[in-house]
Amino acid sequence: MDQITLEKVKECLQKAADELSLELIKVKFDPSGEMGPTLQVLVDKDYQISMKEIEEYTDLVSPRLDEIEGLEENYMLDISSGGSEREIPPSDLPKLVSHYLDVKIKKSGETVTAKLESCDEEKMNLLYFIKGRKKKLELKYEEVESIRMGYKA
Repeated sequence: MDQITLEKVKECLQKAADELSLELIKVKFDPSGEMGPTLQVLVDKDYQISMKEIEEYTDLVSPRLDEIEGLEENYMLDISSGGSEREIPPSDLPKLVSHYLDVKIKKSGETVTAKLESCDEEKMNLLYFIKGRKKKLELKYEEVESIRMGYKA
């Protein structure tokens, strides 16, 4: 897929995401995908997109992509959520209060899975447990290497 066609594809995908109030995270065309040429699309909705929303998006974009000039070659359309591996910027944290996060701390290199209790422009307050004991942790964003969705085990 040439660059001009890929830009048309991205524009089409973005317009559909906007119509459904979704966030278009990433678009990638892999000409040598496992199942042949693959158009990979990642979408999300405040880090909580449902399968139904992904299906609606797929149903909306699929016929529109068929109309794009220059996209005549066969390809597999792979639409999925932004995923838990996606890094979360501090500006998105207010959407995730009460959710579990995996927070990697710069100084120690340790990753803590903790519940986000609160946050502001400079720091976040986390709650986690070690051997059944409740621990609270306040981290300034400059102390954090990365933040991703976490899951309580």
